[in-house]
Amino acid sequence: MSNRKQWTTRDGKNVRIKDMSTDHIVDAMRLLARYAKVKYEEELAIAFCASHMVSGEQASYMCDQAVDELIMEGQWQDCLPDIYIDLEEEFKRRERKAFQDTFTR
Repeated sequence: MSNRKQWTTRDGKNVRIKDMSTDHIVDAMRLLARYAKVKYEEELAIAFCASHMVSGEQASYMCDQAVDELIMEGQWQDCLPDIYIDLEEEFKRRERKAFQDTFTR
């Protein structure tokens, strides 16, 4: 089994995503989303600072374009790690199962 299908807990244990409680999956997704938002904001701040540190009109123009591109096209979701997809898929699978179970009783 790949490590990507496992979540590493705060105390360093590896837990298979399918063995996690639904609340734990939701908490892990929220944690990763917070980290992704911070990472995106940091990348934006670095790009903005770099645009003010360069000299020359062409270099300044290119940095400004990079900042504009991050603002217009970049999204914090682009900074989510791959394991987020696995967590989200397991969460959706459980939602579908719960929905289906309501009609089979």
